[in-house]
Amino acid sequence: MLRVPGHPPFEPAAVPQHARKSGCPRTCTRTCTSVIPVHTHLCDEYLLVVSGTVVTGGRHCEADTFWFTPANSRQGPHVAVTDVELLTCRLGAMGSFES
Repeated sequence: MLRVPGHPPFEPAAVPQHARKSGCPRTCTRTCTSVIPVHTHLCDEYLLVVSGTVVTGGRHCEADTFWFTPANSRQGPHVAVTDVELLTCRLGAMGSFES
């Protein structure tokens, strides 16, 4: 059972074996001005902004924003405008970060 503040508790759907190895689902907390560099997702990823504000692709995403990134998509940078908590579910390994 997962508990996300401000949302009812929920049971994640069955997660494939390869996804469980990469720690799906996971939460991530970033402090204000943190940056996740540009990267390419090797697999599908689902993300919920639990709290705070993050800018991705020039778009301001606040708490309760949800997005889906399909496999082989270039993403980022993601910039924390405030302290932010993210809940991600990645269906496999993360891609590499660009320099």
